[in-house]
Amino acid sequence: MFTAAALLTLALGIGANTAIFSLVDQVLSIYTDRLIAVLAAAFGVLATLLAAVGLYGAIAYAVTRRTREIGIRVALGATRGRVVGLVLREVAGFAGSGSPWEWRPRWPAAGGWSRSCSG
Repeated sequence: MFTAAALLTLALGIGANTAIFSLVDQVLSIYTDRLIAVLAAAFGVLATLLAAVGLYGAIAYAVTRRTREIGIRVALGATRGRVVGLVLREVAGFAGSGSPWEWRPRWPAAGGWSRSCSG
């Protein structure tokens, strides 16, 4: 079985040092870069979906835990905006309390990364 290089050498008299082989290498390099970019974007979308599911779970937990309280507030005349604000403040407390613990160990690494990118 002949390889592409052997066929080009036989048919056209093109050697391995000609521009067509460097063109093939460039095309393969572009496709490799594009594949890495698509995979990075796909993992980014997956991470966003997982974060959305996590937020939904936190909100569902907060509402389920306070169903009676929400019902009493609505019965006493609370508006929809106040009830939603009550739930969202609690969820923001969950997220806000976890964020400093999450970012604190990574902050020095992020500073070093940004310094290396800026040149």
